[in-house]
Amino acid sequence: MFLNLLRIRSQIPTTSTACFHSTPRPSRIRPHRIEPTRMAHGNSENIIKDFWGRKKDEGVTDWFWEAIQIRRQLAKYTVNRYSFERVAAFGPDLACLEWLMNCGATSVRMSDGTEITSQKQMKEFLKSYGFDRKKLTPLSPDLKPTPIDELNLLSRNPYYLARWSKAPPVFIDVIDATDSAIVDPGFQYLLELRQVKKMVLNFCDYFYNDAIRIMCAGRLRATLQEIEICFNGHINEIAFQQMTHLHSLRRAHFYMNPWVRSEQRIRAMFRESLPKIQITYPEMHTVGFGKNEVDLTRDEKRKY
Repeated sequence: MFLNLLRIRSQIPTTSTACFHSTPRPSRIRPHRIEPTRMAHGNSENIIKDFWGRKKDEGVTDWFWEAIQIRRQLAKYTVNRYSFERVAAFGPDLACLEWLMNCGATSVRMSDGTEITSQKQMKEFLKSYGFDRKKLTPLSPDLKPTPIDELNLLSRNPYYLARWSKAPPVFIDVIDATDSAIVDPGFQYLLELRQVKKMVLNFCDYFYNDAIRIMCAGRLRATLQEIEICFNGHINEIAFQQMTHLHSLRRAHFYMNPWVRSEQRIRAMFRESLPKIQITYPEMHTVGFGKNEVDLTRDEKRKY
């Protein structure tokens, strides 16, 4: 009930394939065009009309955005409060798993093949490793938060393995946080994850640029291979610039992030910093070119 209160959408697809046409032969699809507004990208009135389907003068904007901010603050000070005590007690991966499930993440796949999709499963999983969520005992008495100027050491295996030598031998591989209530402070739980390869952050309305900055400062820089962010009304070019520091990134998909003024500029930025990356970022005015945009040739796109 509490998580449903924090979610803005109660009935919405939870995977990007449900939001964008996806087919082995995308040339058969006729993409729909959204009527352009009288204002350019980045303007708040344009965002409200394109992203939420409402105009500023319809009388619902003020209370609508106020409701979002109230929910964001509620999420920030309840399920997104960072506690290093929990990280020291469970290890970084299981502490992050607890945070994600408390925020309503769609699913988390662990290295042993277990896929966790609910708080109940999360609690049972922690219990199976002998942890009591109400009694926190540090794995090691010497564990302390990593100083900001030493975060780069987390990507070095000797340092990391020595730091978490007593942590349970199970790790997060894939995170699908679609339609969850994750907020910037909670992203600190991502700093010391051992081997996350994929993250999906679609329809997450509460995190800003700082969340991406935090995410890219830790071990994910060396492990994350695929990322997907669609329908976020707060991040802009600054966040995407931070993501170019994810050196292992090989696949990225973005869509409908209204504060981004130029999708083409973002694509060029990633290809310059990460030459091997496969990136799709369709223009906001075109619906129908999703993750399979790369399957369309330039000539095929001109037909539309």
